[in-house]
Amino acid sequence: MNVVLGENLAKYRKKAGYSQEELADKLGVSRQAVSKWERGEASPDTENLIALSRLYGVTLDDLVNKEPSESETKTNEKKDDNRNYVHIGLDGIHVKDDEDEVHIDKCGIHINEGKEKIKKEFEKEFGGDKFYLAKKVSSSILYPLVIVTYLLLGFLLKNQNGWAIYWTLFFIPEIFNSIIDCVHFKRLKHFNIVFTCCFVYLFLGMLLGIWHPTWIIFIAIPVFYSAIWPIDYHIARKERDKKLNENVVDATIDIK
Repeated sequence: MNVVLGENLAKYRKKAGYSQEELADKLGVSRQAVSKWERGEASPDTENLIALSRLYGVTLDDLVNKEPSESETKTNEKKDDNRNYVHIGLDGIHVKDDEDEVHIDKCGIHINEGKEKIKKEFEKEFGGDKFYLAKKVSSSILYPLVIVTYLLLGFLLKNQNGWAIYWTLFFIPEIFNSIIDCVHFKRLKHFNIVFTCCFVYLFLGMLLGIWHPTWIIFIAIPVFYSAIWPIDYHIARKERDKKLNENVVDATIDIK
């Protein structure tokens, strides 16, 4: 197997800030496949190689064949020596890696992360300003609404065990937020099926007393996860193919 290719794939992935799982999700392959590529146990097919070169902004030749020259290696090592270090002593533990720093001493734990990394983590977590706004509005409105609803039902239906039944409404905000995640990330795996099944089972059981056969709803959890994997995989493949086609069109226009 091509060891150089594996090393290059690992190098460019880390440089782009992706984990193996994130890269696998973008390409529509398994994490194990990405791991095998980087260990040199297998090689990506032509489509995945093109997708990787586009994703990292390098040529196929750089990705497949290029090895760092001796001078580049020495230069990189010198740079790493200057900006990266690990110090463990009586004054504490101090670690610096590129733009990130961690200092543990008698004053506490101090973590400084580079601006670019913070920006990437923010975008990864919230997916952009509009998505962040939707989550913020959802949390700001739903949670207070559920609290008020629970208190009202508890006082109004005191003789009907309102306090004991309607606490299950606190499942709803998390379920609704998971639906927002599904729409934004276009992946069904973000839907909180566990919370949904617990809510339905507990609510119907305490409200109507039908604990049996309502328990059968929990079978939906393994069925759901078994069914969504091929669907999410198909969506990821279509997104990858669409990006590849767009890149091919752009390249054709540039040539003309």
